[in-house]
Amino acid sequence: MMKKIIAFVAALSLMSTGFAQTAFSDSEETAEIVTFSAKDSSADDTEEVSLQAPIGLKSVNNTSSSNTFAWTAVDGAEGYEVYYWRSGEFVKIGETADTKYTYSKKSSATKYMYKVRAFKTVNDERVFSDLSQQFTTCTLPSAVKMDSTITSKNSLKLRWSKVSKATGYNVYMYSNGKWVHLADTTKTEFTIDRLESAKQYRFKVRAYRIFNGVTYSGSFSSEKKSYTNKTVKTTRYVTVYRSKNDNVVIGSIPANTVLSQFGAVQNGRIDVKMPKTGKHGWINASYVQRYNNLVVACINQNGYVGGSPMPMGCEATSLATVLNYIGFSTNKNYVSNAYIPHGAVGTVDPNYAYAGSPYTYTGPGVYAPVIAQTANKFLKDRHLQNNYQIELYTDYITGKNVNKEKISTSKLDLGSTKSAGGLTPEQIKTEIDKGHPVIVWMATNGKPMYLLQNWKLTRGQRYTQPGSGSYSFLWYAPQHCLVITGYDDVSGDFIFGDVLTGTKNRRFSYSNFQSSYNILGRQSVVIYKK
Repeated sequence: MMKKIIAFVAALSLMSTGFAQTAFSDSEETAEIVTFSAKDSSADDTEEVSLQAPIGLKSVNNTSSSNTFAWTAVDGAEGYEVYYWRSGEFVKIGETADTKYTYSKKSSATKYMYKVRAFKTVNDERVFSDLSQQFTTCTLPSAVKMDSTITSKNSLKLRWSKVSKATGYNVYMYSNGKWVHLADTTKTEFTIDRLESAKQYRFKVRAYRIFNGVTYSGSFSSEKKSYTNKTVKTTRYVTVYRSKNDNVVIGSIPANTVLSQFGAVQNGRIDVKMPKTGKHGWINASYVQRYNNLVVACINQNGYVGGSPMPMGCEATSLATVLNYIGFSTNKNYVSNAYIPHGAVGTVDPNYAYAGSPYTYTGPGVYAPVIAQTANKFLKDRHLQNNYQIELYTDYITGKNVNKEKISTSKLDLGSTKSAGGLTPEQIKTEIDKGHPVIVWMATNGKPMYLLQNWKLTRGQRYTQPGSGSYSFLWYAPQHCLVITGYDDVSGDFIFGDVLTGTKNRRFSYSNFQSSYNILGRQSVVIYKK
């Protein structure tokens, strides 16, 4: 029985002449069903053949040079023809029996538009469905190529080549066993601050393009490993070599010279910048020791800046010094008057309020928890408490102190302050290496400490320990609050900003500092921008 295939004129035209732009406009909203009639020449009966246009086109996998997309299978279809928009019309690029297709060798971060139609064979001739709705997708941006990194003690500036058509870039850093998203930027460089000196950090970057509200992210760059610099001090006269491997001498450096070290030890040598010439060279790593000193402007507690002198206001002055270092503009008098609670000597616990007055010589002072609380209130008043981190370290958190008391942090307004037992000298050095000056309590001028007073305090008061009954509080003298700005492992000293006189670079040996620091409960406060 001979049959004739009768199809729509549009379908026949499509098969013979190709796809005109007007035939497949971007405004198509619905998929039509193409119906074919077949009539028996001898029996005047009709058989209909129909195919629905493919639907559900979606991306399966995009790369920087290809699009892979899929669609829902059409009942009765033997295969599919795939078209994409080029030079003002949809042109055929291939066909497949599968319900997905990959189109390769395309430009990165570029928009592409596709349509698909189903077909089947009837009496050795193909019949087709209508075209699907237009499907638009985008190839991914190319992988980022990292350039050299600019290093300093506490920051690294990453740089990379521009990726064509990228909207921006995602920056990641490896931290605590996983890759952490740091930031997005539209620039081809990014600076990471507040890093620890002399430490290796790992980074990677990828480009992304946003198209029609969808983000298309490219492959990551190769991993970039960079060391922050550190400052070291020579212990003796040293010879400077041209490289880490050869013995070509290019200079020398005297003992007790502070240098910037770049990168890690290699072949027993370190890369340094020579002070006189500014040129790089390599020296024996065993001839230097750790050294670091932050540039911190120190306020004088007995000066008139901000108001009257505060002969016993070392704590407020030290806090004001650090607040100014991290970017604020304040003074000792404002910090004390606005935020530090006061009470009579012998009636308040210095972990909760200032005992006496900082404006007279009869006021003993206040401890680290109140200074941490003061910093938190200062930041809250400026709605910046979420932008900065306060860290409180004291053995009054653990109860391991001369008074054998464990304070109640719930009585203090500490916000999100991190609290823990006292820092060791090495931990203090680590804070300095992170770029954080450390407020500490020790003996005035490094003198020997002695027990000055024994207060009998009543529990359950506003500025005393919770509970009932009484407890003793031993006050040791002469004590002082000041700011550690650095350390010198060659001389064995901590370096201080001493607010007693507003003196920078005051030195006390590690052992001298530690003896009184331990008696006072290893108290310190650290504040830095997150």
